[in-house]
Amino acid sequence: QLFKQLQGKFLLQVENHGRLWYVDPLSKQLVEMFPENYFSLMGTLALGISNQDLMTISEQRSTSTSCEVRKSQDELYAIALPEEVVRVSRATYLETVDSLLLVVEETGGNRALWSYDHAGNFKQLLSLDYPLVNGFVDVTSSDTIYFRTDSPHFLYRSDDFGATWQSVGSEGMDTFWGIEESEDGVLYGSAWSEPGNSPYLYKSEDEGVYWFVWKNFWEIFPEKAVQYDVDDERRALRHLHDIVFYHETIILGTGDVAGQTLVSEDGGETWEEIVDNGFTSHIILPEHNSVLLGGDSAHGHGINLYN
Repeated sequence: QLFKQLQGKFLLQVENHGRLWYVDPLSKQLVEMFPENYFSLMGTLALGISNQDLMTISEQRSTSTSCEVRKSQDELYAIALPEEVVRVSRATYLETVDSLLLVVEETGGNRALWSYDHAGNFKQLLSLDYPLVNGFVDVTSSDTIYFRTDSPHFLYRSDDFGATWQSVGSEGMDTFWGIEESEDGVLYGSAWSEPGNSPYLYKSEDEGVYWFVWKNFWEIFPEKAVQYDVDDERRALRHLHDIVFYHETIILGTGDVAGQTLVSEDGGETWEEIVDNGFTSHIILPEHNSVLLGGDSAHGHGINLYN
């Protein structure tokens, strides 16, 4: 009876130098496991499992408080877009009101920002009479929403969950790929400028109403402020992509053919290149004191871990 309860399990003999045993349900024997034979024995004894079997495992949660792992395909479902929306370009989550913010192209061709709430309702928050080329949306710790688009450039902010909007920024300002917030509430915008290809890092000290160029990376890395080649007017260090502000560390990804990941660990005073590949998205893992960086496709799709 005891064997039936233990078959297929590992037994740790803690009072005998931590010896490890496997109760083999086929041979009905105890098999001792050693570091040198562990993988070979598992390859011999394992029964195997199919993808269909894996899908029957109930939902599990990862150790991260910001990520939920779904194990069952039955829990996935498609959400039909309203007829006014052609496609969704980007999305971010607004936790306070349990809603998604969606950068969309509308049927009339307009660029717009919509919300999708926990009750399954879609709502148009802002629509601009220009075709959607690229659009971005971020939310700060104060629940202020920043919606921005390029070609032409627009930057709007809302501090009432999208009920009203304010056009902000300075004349001639670039479109931001990312907006990040420091621990003291200062905002930083990474310039993604197609016309000038300017690697500018902007800063706002008044909650995103006025922005100014804080760092020009052609000045910080003059050796990269050169053309790709004689037939290409773009620079070796082009525009900025995603930005991470974690404690006093700032991480920036640059884009295009010559991508870089740039890091400052002293609040922006000095910078160094740590990877010759940029990144366009990120996830902070505070329990591991690490950041996952979604690599730019110029050097191949992949994920870098910055610890």
